[in-house]
Amino acid sequence: MDRKTVLRADGDRVSFVNGVRHVSFAWDEIQNVNVIPLRWGKSVQVIGDGAHFEFRTLGEVQYQGEIRGRLGFAEGEAILRHVLKETGLSLSKEEKGRYYYSRE
Repeated sequence: MDRKTVLRADGDRVSFVNGVRHVSFAWDEIQNVNVIPLRWGKSVQVIGDGAHFEFRTLGEVQYQGEIRGRLGFAEGEAILRHVLKETGLSLSKEEKGRYYYSRE
């Protein structure tokens, strides 16, 4: 599923398409972004009114010191920063390594 995911950020909106979900938000329609640490990378949940999508930042699977696989978007951290910048969301809560961003 991840290989078929397309995440596109244009001047006025962000769109997410995979085999199951197709979501498009104008930047001001995004109400919350949650960032949750995973074993490999982070889960970024982008939430708007009545819809949401989720993507992973890059996570590398290692075994005996060697990288055996990669999950998520290679530029996932940059995508997250871009989404937060364009939406103007502020950090509303941090708890146990989880970050919750919302509109003030």
